Amino acid sequence: MCEIVVGGAKLVSPQFIAIGVVLTRNGVGSSGPVKVEGHFTDTFTNGSGYAFINGWGKNETPNLVANSSDQHVRIPGNMKPHSVAVHPSPTLAAAVGWRSPVAGRIRVSAAIQHAHPECGNGVTWSLELRRGSNRQRLANGIAQGAKEVNPAPIENVAVQPGDLVSLLIGPRDANHACDLTAVDLTLDGIDEGGHEWNLAQDVSPNVLAGNPHADRFGNEDVWHFYTEPDKGGPLGPVIPAGSLLAKWQASRSAEERPCLSAK
Repeated sequence: MCEIVVGGAKLVSPQFIAIGVVLTRNGVGSSGPVKVEGHFTDTFTNGSGYAFINGWGKNETPNLVANSSDQHVRIPGNMKPHSVAVHPSPTLAAAVGWRSPVAGRIRVSAAIQHAHPECGNGVTWSLELRRGSNRQRLANGIAQGAKEVNPAPIENVAVQPGDLVSLLIGPRDANHACDLTAVDLTLDGIDEGGHEWNLAQDVSPNVLAGNPHADRFGNEDVWHFYTEPDKGGPLGPVIPAGSLLAKWQASRSAEERPCLSAK
């Protein structure tokens, strides 16, 4: 804890406490489980005539689709074996989110690939960490063409139960033509005894089992398939990755926060 010395006695600086109060009142200290809205509720089966292509959404976009087989098929976009893909609409991003069942540190890795590279102008993507009403953007960019986008892994991310790590796919310039996008999300617990959660492994065998969907370790309501407005809307404050506010949010204890506010 940051301290000042007065007459030989160590005291917590009131200024540091005041800064912390201001940040908390403005939502930066917001905690608790994320309330996920916009879940897909409709389902479809036998996509493009394949019994192993099933998903969430309607025939129209947005939707999420999974391939439970060993086959690589076109629907007409590419669906690799044991994979998951999403398709945004002109106004809605399609998202997959991992809701943390644990407290600890994780490594976050993602893969994004435009699955219909012969047409369209590509998609936007964003990787985010949400806690309470706050969201921290970990990485973002554009995926276009057949090349898979593999952002640098985000190391040492502190999570609490109920935090949400999401990968969102949006229509670039509101053009959703040919926007089927293969996505994968991996979260490695780096603390002792940590699990490795993987979207494709957890979800592709039985995507219709539920939304939210359990992980393969028996934790319920871990994977969420949902939509949100691509632009505008009540998205909440975005905290830049690596910023002081991000470190404040990630701090494990109240004792750390006054020190962070002094920097």
